[in-house]
Amino acid sequence: MQPSPHTIVITHLSLLKEVEDLGIQLVSHGQAHVQLWALILQPSIVEEIRVNQESDAELQRIKQNLEKGKPPGFVVHEDGTLRFQSRLCVPRNKEQRKQVLEEAHNTRYSIHPGGTKMYRDLRQYFWWNNMKKQVAEYVDKCLTCLKVKAEHQRPVGKLRPLEIPT
Repeated sequence: MQPSPHTIVITHLSLLKEVEDLGIQLVSHGQAHVQLWALILQPSIVEEIRVNQESDAELQRIKQNLEKGKPPGFVVHEDGTLRFQSRLCVPRNKEQRKQVLEEAHNTRYSIHPGGTKMYRDLRQYFWWNNMKKQVAEYVDKCLTCLKVKAEHQRPVGKLRPLEIPT
């Protein structure tokens, strides 16, 4: 039996473990000794944002005003997404923005960056109104960051000498 173009044949268990560690869901079909796995692909975040841009009234208004040259800096990309200075415009959808923030903060490759680093990383690829404020609020609410990371602040006021014990 020849594999179809959508089939992946994995013969080593270590490779199977790596695929599962990447968060790829494998669905098994088959008998006791023969295992067949189907790879289920979900839409990428860019595709989800493109679809959600269609239902965002503010972004649709900006698209309509592009013909008049207003507002400057916005452009429709070749994939159909609205972009601001080559950055993908995230619609005013709480779940969509939360997904972007979670991907940038909680994944094993990002390791809970602070608000400033996370904002700098995100602003290379994404844009929305008040993004910096929302990133800071998200990081401030992260329970892991609150437990682990120390505050780096200067001491307030002058140092006072301790009383000499008698």
